[in-house]
Amino acid sequence: MKKISSSITARATIGALFLVIGVFLVVFALFATGLRSATPSAGTLNPGGPTVSWAGTAAGGGSLDESTCVEGVNCDTFTLTLSGTPTDWTGLKARIVISSPDPTGATDYDLYVHKGDNSGPVVPGGISANSGTPPEVVDLDPSDPAIGTGQFSVHVVYFSATAAFQYSGSASAISSSSASALIPTAPQDTGPKIGFQNFSAPGTLVQVASSSQGPTAHTVEYMGHDAGEPSIGNHWSTGVTNFQSDLQTLFIKFDDTCPSTGQTATWYNSAAPTSLFVDSDPIVKPVGYSQES
Repeated sequence: MKKISSSITARATIGALFLVIGVFLVVFALFATGLRSATPSAGTLNPGGPTVSWAGTAAGGGSLDESTCVEGVNCDTFTLTLSGTPTDWTGLKARIVISSPDPTGATDYDLYVHKGDNSGPVVPGGISANSGTPPEVVDLDPSDPAIGTGQFSVHVVYFSATAAFQYSGSASAISSSSASALIPTAPQDTGPKIGFQNFSAPGTLVQVASSSQGPTAHTVEYMGHDAGEPSIGNHWSTGVTNFQSDLQTLFIKFDDTCPSTGQTATWYNSAAPTSLFVDSDPIVKPVGYSQES
């Protein structure tokens, strides 16, 4: 009798254990299924609209492509249905856009659109994998027999993305004559910066004894501000630039270190002793220049 009682107790214990495990697996499966989907998980786009929108829900991380991603972790899925028949979409196509609000451009999503579910074939032109934040765009042309209408799986891979900058998805009906994809913004320049800047002569008054208008003893004029036909030259080995402004011969030294004072150029006036009268429109000759033109 004791053996029978022990056997019954053991079976009951094992049965209860299997029941708990079964309940746990069912709950886990439901939870995991919920993670796989965007919010909402599905939508239908009609030829006449309106636009269908959804948002990503995956935890984020990094994945090279569909083959390495884990649903709910670094990829998720939205089920899109194009209603009607290809004839209903004459002159129209569906545009799918995946975008991110990340202002730094570091967030990167990739887009894969399958016919049916994620196990189905990727539709023609169904991959968009631009680098950085620019929108990922795929156009579905129902007139293409390989696309048609019906159910599509919009699979978004978090190539390098976190939940802090969760993606937004949209699908809208647009004219089939529209450009095939949105033009992405230029990637951020991470190399050495090259730029151009205008350097105006400082608003400094200098004393002059003469100008092109004639002798004007004991008067002043602004440095570099009275050049009807200015001339410019540069000493290639020192980087000093000289600028002929009327009777003023100005020398400019540029500071490329970007000083905290903001003064990136130093100007000084060093007119020639002969520049006391009209100088007949002189031309500054750069160092290294060997022939007049």
